[in-house]
Amino acid sequence: MRGLGGVLRVVWLACAHEAVSTRWDLAVFRAARSCGGSWQDAEATCWWRVVPVALQDGRRYVAAMIIWRGWGILSIFITLLIAGIVGATFQAFLGSGNASIFFGYGLGLILAGVANYLFGRQVNELGPAKKVEAFKEQMRREMWDRVAHGAFQVGPGAPPPANREEAHQQVEHVVEQASANAARGLRNIHTLFFIPVQWIGVAEGVPGVVLIVLSVVMFFSG
Repeated sequence: MRGLGGVLRVVWLACAHEAVSTRWDLAVFRAARSCGGSWQDAEATCWWRVVPVALQDGRRYVAAMIIWRGWGILSIFITLLIAGIVGATFQAFLGSGNASIFFGYGLGLILAGVANYLFGRQVNELGPAKKVEAFKEQMRREMWDRVAHGAFQVGPGAPPPANREEAHQQVEHVVEQASANAARGLRNIHTLFFIPVQWIGVAEGVPGVVLIVLSVVMFFSG
């Protein structure tokens, strides 16, 4: 399995504490390592940081980095798309008051959180579980083929199984060990700031609820 891991650096030019232009510098790298017979990405090793760099004429660059692994970067676009559409729709129909803005974008964040949670569950848990099961079935067939030809050993130098029951126990032991290593390498590899995408979705629901509560308070108090 191959995915993408990378660092997105957003650089904007600031003058007198006011942004005057924007430049995107996208650096994507691929790094692979072998685990359980499958290929996957090594984790990005850089950190979030904001670094001001002085330039001529009183200008300066401020560089910010977003860290993701695999398809974790998609959670940002999912959030921007859903929250932006829902928020803009509520603002268009209910006006530009603070209550309608807060309610619209709060609801958008909750819906985006649900979408990211489902997306994260699929790529980080359900999808890998199916791949692990397929891996186990394939490995069982290979091990039993070795048993049938008298070439199976549970470990280097170990004697072949004496009967079918012993062979079954040894085959399952080998399969479970190998599948456990494969599962660790496949699960939760799609992250944003080292957080699995499904938990990003859960976290997004919190500010969404806060914004909706604030909008209700504003509506009844104003």
